Amino acid sequence: MHHASRPLRSALLCTCLAAALQACDGEGGGQPSSAPAQQPPSAEAVAAAGTEASKAPVGFERSPRSSDPELARLRVALDFGRADELAALLPAAARAGHEEPALRARAMALAGRRIDALRLLAEARKTRPRDPEYGSTAAEIYAGAGAFEDALREILELEKVSKTEPLVLRARGVAMLLKDGGAAQGLALLEEARRGEPELPFTQRALAQAHLLVGKEQAKKKDIPAALRHAQASVSFDADDVDAERFLSECLAASGRYVEARAVLEALSARGVPLGAELALLSKNAGFHALLRGARDEALDHFEAARVAGLDDDALGSAVELLQEAARADVDAGVALFTAGETAKAAGLFDRALRRDPGQLAAMNHLAVCHMKLKEPAKAAELWRRVLSISETEQLELPEPVHLNLARALQAAGDAAGAKLVLEVHLDRHPSGPWRAETEAALRQLDAPR
Repeated sequence: MHHASRPLRSALLCTCLAAALQACDGEGGGQPSSAPAQQPPSAEAVAAAGTEASKAPVGFERSPRSSDPELARLRVALDFGRADELAALLPAAARAGHEEPALRARAMALAGRRIDALRLLAEARKTRPRDPEYGSTAAEIYAGAGAFEDALREILELEKVSKTEPLVLRARGVAMLLKDGGAAQGLALLEEARRGEPELPFTQRALAQAHLLVGKEQAKKKDIPAALRHAQASVSFDADDVDAERFLSECLAASGRYVEARAVLEALSARGVPLGAELALLSKNAGFHALLRGARDEALDHFEAARVAGLDDDALGSAVELLQEAARADVDAGVALFTAGETAKAAGLFDRALRRDPGQLAAMNHLAVCHMKLKEPAKAAELWRRVLSISETEQLELPEPVHLNLARALQAAGDAAGAKLVLEVHLDRHPSGPWRAETEAALRQLDAPR
């Protein structure tokens, strides 16, 4: 049995109420009403009411979204623009039911086929005209292409039916992110959409960008706590966004949280992101901030990181003296450990001394000795080669026959030819040097049959 539409039922109810009231008026106080009796509605009136009811907006028609795990991965790949994953994931769209055209349209748009994507959505709307999936997807494709007016046209059409439908809120939120000064409103719309449908897809990337944009606006206003909150939120939605990570590092540093700020940039550097001098300068600033707090060890750690990241003595300024002093202390402590038989621990201190003062010849030499004792001759050879190079360049007189140590390390590493060349070059450059006899003996040993 078909029920009357709500507008039609209301019209009939009002008519009946009017008739009842009129009857009551006629009975009250014994005074008959002079108004003509209310007649039942004619067939024409009922038909007209039905026509008006058919013109009223009809609600959206949505079907449950598939929970297929592969489809979930496809949605995420499309949301974040991971085109390289689509070849393997897109076939799953065939199991998405009513959502399939929208998923394929997003894939087409990602591949640069925006016109084909919009045609596919238009065809889908012919079969499901009350499904907001297609109009909202079209609006977001237009928005992604910078066609704000076209996106707005789609959104306004959807809003004729409902302004609170999560898909409509999402579409308007995405579009607002493209307008100058629209980030805050876009963020509010996207959050409202998620409140209405917590698992609503295609919101993660948009929310990440919205928080990033709002955070940068707050930073311009010098509201660092608010900027930091938005930066953290942005990274929580998209942990791979380099821009968001760098902004988070800036906010952490501006909040005095330099250790965390440096950790963020170091993680980016480990991923191969080119940071230029950003990490080095942050580490330097963190070092001076730690010094002001009296945290000398923390300051040295930051200055060391700044040097490793590429800052030279001129760029480090007054931090150089602190690093050199700490490096000398490391060498002294390392020698004591080596003497006590703690070779590995001593090597760790000599290595740190070189990070703090890369030109420390004593640290290089001692670390090379440790590597030889630890049966790592190739590493020892590399260090002794550096010692020889620096001494030759700066015309330094070395207290030990480093060239002999280098030759032994090369021989132990299996490079007898390299060892022989080192000895021959030394004799050629220092024919009357103090280590002539030992060098010739080493050459004869290398030449001796085995």
